[in-house]
Amino acid sequence: GHQLFTGENVEEVMESRKRFFEMPTHRRAVLKSANLPADLLKILQKLLELEPEDRFRNLAELDKELYKLPIFGSKDIELVHESYMRCVAKNREFIKSFYQRFFENNKEKAYEARFENGVANNRTHKKLRVMILQLIDMENEAAPTDISRIAGYKGHHGLTIEDYAIFLNTLKQEIEATDFLWGKDPAIAEAWEKVIAKALERL
Repeated sequence: GHQLFTGENVEEVMESRKRFFEMPTHRRAVLKSANLPADLLKILQKLLELEPEDRFRNLAELDKELYKLPIFGSKDIELVHESYMRCVAKNREFIKSFYQRFFENNKEKAYEARFENGVANNRTHKKLRVMILQLIDMENEAAPTDISRIAGYKGHHGLTIEDYAIFLNTLKQEIEATDFLWGKDPAIAEAWEKVIAKALERL
């Protein structure tokens, strides 16, 4: 959130740049002040090497290192988040497709009458997107999300934990049908199982 090289004029900015590259202790102090994780700091230091040959050779090499960084603090949450984002990118009507599956597979439960009479409108889409993001963060014990709020949504009064399990497992089925990496990486299915189990536990 700050300029790397500072000064009141061009000369001072150039002097700041010179100090950054020629004084390793000063460079480490500047980067440390950003209060970033150690693994990310290593990447930044390599990006900011004075000599080009000491930096990453190309963006693919950089991307490989960035991919290793934990985003949510949990590999399972990361896998679930990436899986969901792939689905949304592949199918812009993902939410609509989910609700079609949810209502079709559970006609005996009469969920249509509870959830907007079976019409997945923009408001319904927004609520489900919020719910999915909350779900993704459930495995994180430090998550600020209050999962109990979900029970207060319109149509949720009187639902049992079995209903929530059906809902979440239907979501997983839609993800499985849409995520092109699902069958290629068993860890994705395992991650969804864990995150859904944690969400049901907290519900």
